[in-house]
Amino acid sequence: MFSSAHQLNSSAVETNLTPLVQKRYGADIVAVRAAIKQIASLKDWVDASHNYRHEPGSEEPIQPPIDLAILAISNGTSFLRWLIGLDQSTLA
Repeated sequence: MFSSAHQLNSSAVETNLTPLVQKRYGADIVAVRAAIKQIASLKDWVDASHNYRHEPGSEEPIQPPIDLAILAISNGTSFLRWLIGLDQSTLA
C-alpha cells in the first residue's frame, strides 16, 4: 500500500495509516476515533507477531501455540480486509 514503507512495523503503520483514515472518514469524527483505535490494535498485532518472527538468539522462528496462531491469523485477516478497502478507496 505504501511504497515508502520498507517493512511492516508499528511505526510504519502509524505514519502511513493515520493520515489515510483521517482523509477516508473525514468529518465523521466517531469513525475517525474508531479507526485510530483500530490502528492501535493493528500496531499491537504487528508487535505481537514480531515476537515470534524475530526472537533474539534463535535462528529458527519460534512457533506460537495453535490457539494463539489461529487468533493471530484471524485478526490479521480482518485487518487485511479493512486495509484492502482503505487502499481501494484511495484509488477511487
